[in-house]
Amino acid sequence: MNEIERRMTACGDGYPFLLKPVGTVLKSKFNIKNDKFVLYIYLLLSTRLDMKSSRIHAKIDGALLFEEVCAHVLKNYLGGSTAKALVFGTATKGSFKNKVETLCKELHEGAGFKNPNSAPVFDKDGKLDVVAWVPFSDLSVGQLIIFCQCKTGTAWEEDVAKLNPSAFISKWIDGTIAVLPVRSFCVSEACNRSRWNSLCIDAGLLFDRCRLVDFCDVMELNLKKNILNWTSSAATTATY
Repeated sequence: MNEIERRMTACGDGYPFLLKPVGTVLKSKFNIKNDKFVLYIYLLLSTRLDMKSSRIHAKIDGALLFEEVCAHVLKNYLGGSTAKALVFGTATKGSFKNKVETLCKELHEGAGFKNPNSAPVFDKDGKLDVVAWVPFSDLSVGQLIIFCQCKTGTAWEEDVAKLNPSAFISKWIDGTIAVLPVRSFCVSEACNRSRWNSLCIDAGLLFDRCRLVDFCDVMELNLKKNILNWTSSAATTATY
């Protein structure tokens, strides 16, 4: 019950359940018009489902959809209309080289892709799933950038420290990025608060389910539609 009450506060009025006054009954207050409620239910299912065998519903990949959710949330967190975000991971088509070159063009930093080895490149995303930043009107280098890795499910703790912005830039980007990006980690699960401090030390800027819901306001219609379609199908056909 204490954890439920904590989530009510942490979700910023986005928790789609109501704890009855007697303290033992949890009642749904889901409303499809509330973006936060819609996102919470999706995050709940994408945590508890087997996202290896049960990630495709309504012809939508729930794990890749999570990267789009995280891009939206990070953009909101950085200021909404003044910020930008792009999905870099497997949800975006194209070669790793093309993704890096697109990233450099969007950021107006770095000179493009480089391969540090003589061997072919087999990386798909280099552990980088989403990039968000706040550009200046002068489009000069030196800006606040977030590099983020995203994970659904519950088996994610061993991955929290795998994204290394400095190593990614040194390895894959020709030239440099003037200000080292902030490392971030997004997870669909509501993290155990008894281990929160150590998780933040390992993960960087940590967004768990409640923090994602807290900053999900005003989702784009297509994103919300895909979340609703995936959630509706998953709730009735998924293997738990």
